[in-house]
Amino acid sequence: MLVDYGICQHHMRDHAGAEASFRRALALAPDDATILVNLGSVLVDREDYEAAEPALVRAVECDPQHAYAIALLAYCRARLCAWQSLATLHSQLLRRIDAGDDSINAFVALSLPLPAETQLRIARRWASDLSTAAVTPAARRTNTPTTNSKLRLGYVSSDFRTHALAFLLTEVWERHDRGRFETHAYSIGPRESSPLRIRIEAAFDHFVDCADETVEQTAQRIRADGIDLLIDLNGYTTHARSEIFALRPAPVQLHWLGYLGTLGAEHIDYIITDRFATPAEAATVLHRTLPLSSRLLLPERHPARHRDTRANPRGERSGRASVRVLLLQRCVQDRARNVRRLDAAAGSRCPAACCGCPLAATIASAPTCVARPRRRGIDPARLVFAPRVPLHAASRASCSRRSVPRYQAATTPAPPPTTRCSWVCRC
Repeated sequence: MLVDYGICQHHMRDHAGAEASFRRALALAPDDATILVNLGSVLVDREDYEAAEPALVRAVECDPQHAYAIALLAYCRARLCAWQSLATLHSQLLRRIDAGDDSINAFVALSLPLPAETQLRIARRWASDLSTAAVTPAARRTNTPTTNSKLRLGYVSSDFRTHALAFLLTEVWERHDRGRFETHAYSIGPRESSPLRIRIEAAFDHFVDCADETVEQTAQRIRADGIDLLIDLNGYTTHARSEIFALRPAPVQLHWLGYLGTLGAEHIDYIITDRFATPAEAATVLHRTLPLSSRLLLPERHPARHRDTRANPRGERSGRASVRVLLLQRCVQDRARNVRRLDAAAGSRCPAACCGCPLAATIASAPTCVARPRRRGIDPARLVFAPRVPLHAASRASCSRRSVPRYQAATTPAPPPTTRCSWVCRC
């Protein structure tokens, strides 16, 4: 009862309540791997990796065959910069997958060094579980707009807020041809009161906050609105509600921009990408659920431009900046993978004989990052761990744009190929 209640609280984003429920259940069954994994999942979602690690270690000790626990522990340790046992965990995970256990969080899998075929297999399993959890989808609507009617576009996202995706796409939404398209936004993420949110809401013909709705209610709303083309901007990222798309509320459903891996989902008809992000040879593996004709290829330079999105009430804008968009990068580099660059950087990219100036790194878990640089002869006093800053402030820091590791989502331009170091040397 406590475990089920905790799972419901976690689903409703009541992380504190879910943690309390799982800890109460754990007091009754301290060696239950399922309870330990659920507790670790909540703590990972809260980005409390220090607290999550011991729970996940204990889960793997209680059930060494638990692939989900092994994958989540590897992800957690990467975020803590605890590399010593990562290779062992990766090997252990691959053995479990080869044995047929692919019940792994698809988003977590993106940060693990797994072959493309394995990533596809995990994504398919994840998509299948989501589809099974959803209520049986209604019959697929097949009507098409009449000659003189507008095409109804629907966007589903948790990131209509201060988020990299919103910074990139706000002007795209504003520039939709209102004579040809009727635009709808369905917000499934955290609420926010900000100038950017106000600007985003004004960019659409219809903006609905669906954060408190069930997936069935949101799917029914989309169907009632008569959406012709529904666009998923989340994939399997935080706050996603992929079950909405599994219910098939629109006749054509696409994925765009928010997720750097295959979805493995039969309910997604198209992906929007480009030849660099998804070349034909990669598409045959990573997007095998879709024919090659279902890749909508953008030109080499995406026409969207980013302007300063700190809009004031009068809607004035400033600070134009051209942005090249790489929608799906061949190399998935999320925060956990970027953290691993520190190891190589400490050994070769930034030698101890450098000028002695401070070295900046955007890593939250500072205590676990200093041991290896010290062994390489780098004085830990030279390491400066930068706190999180607002996106508009980070975008003005040219050194951050060039060299500091960050989440390489499809909404973030990749660093130049010659910039591999995770340190910023100010000499």
